[in-house]
Amino acid sequence: MQPKTLHVFVSSTWKDPKPERKAVETALQRMREAKFIGMEYFGSRDEDTRRASLEEADHCQIYIGIFGTRYGSGITEEEYRRAREKGLKCFIYFKDGSIKPEEFETDPENMVRLEELKEELRSLNGGHTIGPEFKNPDDLAAKITADLHRWIMDLFVYGISSLTTDYSVRIRNFITEYLGTPEQPLSFCGRDFSCFKRWLIQE
Repeated sequence: MQPKTLHVFVSSTWKDPKPERKAVETALQRMREAKFIGMEYFGSRDEDTRRASLEEADHCQIYIGIFGTRYGSGITEEEYRRAREKGLKCFIYFKDGSIKPEEFETDPENMVRLEELKEELRSLNGGHTIGPEFKNPDDLAAKITADLHRWIMDLFVYGISSLTTDYSVRIRNFITEYLGTPEQPLSFCGRDFSCFKRWLIQE
């Protein structure tokens, strides 16, 4: 029996962060447990792009938001809010100051929307994890890979009893599918099963 695949929804505007999206996709492909979910593979849909992206987010366990200097059509913000509504674990990453002039948002109204969204994302506590700013595509991919591994392992070491009931049950069910049970464990990157056993004992 193969371990449960962790579906990771990668959200961003389309025009500027294509190299970053590609680097993240490549990194997630190297993680046996993760599957990249993004607009590149939504394909032709009868419904509009906005509805398609939100429905894809509904089937994921992790949301990754990549925020640069464009607001775009607003789909990225809607995807983030949908992820929060559905109780997904959210990781937020901002691009640092090394940005080319042509990459900046030019629409005045969208510039305001983008700054308001970034301010909100930086001010919220507990609702999501804000990663360190990234300098280039490879730097972003490395940060995301490290954060995903750390998040998964922290659940086993520290337990999930402190989470809200609904989220706790969802994560508990996911872990059972992902790693199995002490009697029938599933492999996890060659790591031993001791951290999961400790988590079970704590529970």
